[in-house]
Amino acid sequence: DGSRMANTFAANVDAQSIRLLAQLAVAIPEAKQRFRDVPGAYYRGTPVPVSEGGRKIYCRVPPGWDELYDIPPNSVIEVVGNMPGLREAGATWAREYSKFMRALGMTQSVADRRIYFKTDASGVLLVGVHVDDNFQVSNSSSLASQFDAAWTKAYGAADDDDTTFCGTLYTNLPDGSRQLSMDSSIDDLGVILQQHPQLPGRQCASPMDDKALSFLYLEPTDDNPGAGIQKHGTARAIVGVGGWICSHTRPDGYLAFIALSRALGGAFSLYAWNAVLRWAWYLVRSKEYRLTYRTPAAGQRLSAWVDSSSGNAGDGESFGGVVTGWPGSGLIGWNSFVPKNLTDSSWGAELVLASTCLKGILGLRIQFRELALESAGGEHPPPTPVFMDANAVLLGIDSEKVNRGTKYLAAKYAMLRDAQTARAIVLDKVSTQANTADGMSKPLVGLAFRQSRARMLGHVGADGNLLQPDGSPLV
Repeated sequence: DGSRMANTFAANVDAQSIRLLAQLAVAIPEAKQRFRDVPGAYYRGTPVPVSEGGRKIYCRVPPGWDELYDIPPNSVIEVVGNMPGLREAGATWAREYSKFMRALGMTQSVADRRIYFKTDASGVLLVGVHVDDNFQVSNSSSLASQFDAAWTKAYGAADDDDTTFCGTLYTNLPDGSRQLSMDSSIDDLGVILQQHPQLPGRQCASPMDDKALSFLYLEPTDDNPGAGIQKHGTARAIVGVGGWICSHTRPDGYLAFIALSRALGGAFSLYAWNAVLRWAWYLVRSKEYRLTYRTPAAGQRLSAWVDSSSGNAGDGESFGGVVTGWPGSGLIGWNSFVPKNLTDSSWGAELVLASTCLKGILGLRIQFRELALESAGGEHPPPTPVFMDANAVLLGIDSEKVNRGTKYLAAKYAMLRDAQTARAIVLDKVSTQANTADGMSKPLVGLAFRQSRARMLGHVGADGNLLQPDGSPLV
């Protein structure tokens, strides 16, 4: 858990776990959420003693201390407590806070060590810890009151902010759903872009042109010259800010972020520069599109969607994507990547991705079993549906035949077959149009993109129809 790390360390809850807490705050009946900050966290705790593998720490007397404490000038003093700036500061605080949580009877999650929870007959208390910030979700007034009293006694008045956690803005809607957005980061991106206006005639209704991957990785030519060092450096800054946004609250722009990141590592051409601007301006001009978590409909389960393309990442490689969440609500997890030289077919790549997503699914199922939440299937959650549109994968799952050409794929089939037999997953067919992961494997435009975005962000009505941000039907 990092408590004995000698190098710089900060106890950060995983971004997917934060989104899971946001979803559970909506899904658990009568649950309330609260954000709080420990004041002066890095001054708390005691470093690991030398006898237990720690180290003695010395520093020069800070300016003004020689007069304040009557210490001879240029003295060296020993640091016996915790303080910001020490490379052990984060680990010392994490160890201190873990002791506090366990003393309250909180259990540390196996799936994410920065999640603590406690359950009893009255309900559940969940706390996600991001350094000194806490994301609290509870449907038990008694558990929440006990935690509040212990917190106040140990740390004094909490620095509460019920709208923002780790740079993400949380907005409660009248229908009980909750929206997540990073408006301040998007504004920062807009400031950078003021010096780089969108070229006339360029569209930004979607993050990337559907033909973009055909040209993004080409070597510079007379018709497509190199962008130059200055534009390359600016593009890195833009992709850094935009990537932070897409990694946390905007899955609709995540594929473009991954594709553009790969382009930054190669011969960066003017075409790639224009693609960066199109993507960034899309994020700025679509600020109203927010990740939205809704109460899952009765019978809906945590699900995963898998999709892959064929040969669209250059050099015969393919983009593939995996997403997880409840149907009709915003995604909890998403990833788009290029498996390295594993298969030369789209269905083979989809098979590889399906086996890859098992780790994430099993981690979420462990959390659900720990919490035994009825909204997540109780102590023994039902199999998690894994949707894909590749018939060849679904037809081959029951075959145990192995030959020289399919040896590697046979191992992936075996993994899925074992997981299905153990009732951890169930593979199921979905159409390409309804596959939520479709936008993680290929650039989409027009209506196809708008539909994909609505599914990813949870812009779905109670009747299952896709919506615009203002609640009107998607057209």
